[in-house]
Amino acid sequence: MHESLGNEVIAALLVSATINGVVERWDELTKDHPFPAALLDTRMVYLAVNGPYARAFELSPSALVGKEYATIHRDTDDVLLLLKAVTLGERFVFPLFSPAKQGDSEGYRSWSLTPLKNPKEPTVGLLVEYYPNDPEV
Repeated sequence: MHESLGNEVIAALLVSATINGVVERWDELTKDHPFPAALLDTRMVYLAVNGPYARAFELSPSALVGKEYATIHRDTDDVLLLLKAVTLGERFVFPLFSPAKQGDSEGYRSWSLTPLKNPKEPTVGLLVEYYPNDPEV
C-alpha cells in the first residue's frame, strides 16, 4: 500500500487539536512528499497546497489558498465527492479517467480524499492527494 500523507496529517491534527495547527506544519509535513497534496476546510476552501499540487494545475500556491475548490475547478463536479467524504467521514480513492499532468513522466492515475478529524468528533478538513498509480496497491 502506498504510504499516504494522510497518516502524518491526521497525527499532526491529533497533536495540535485544530486544523490551523496542521496548516502551520504543512510545509514540514509535505516537504518530502513527491505527489500533489492539498488541505481544504469543510467548506471546500483551500488552506494549503504543496508544490506538486500547484504545478499539476499550473497555478501558484497563492492562487489556490483561500479560494473555494469549485471556483478553481469550474469544469468538474468533484466537489460533490469532496462533500461526501467530509459528510460521511470516510476515505475514498478514485481513478482518474484522464491522467493529470506529472511533468515529463507518466500522469497521475488516481486520487484520494481523506477526511481529517479527531476520534468521535466531526470532520474539520479534507486532504486531497494524487498518485501515479493506485495508492491501495
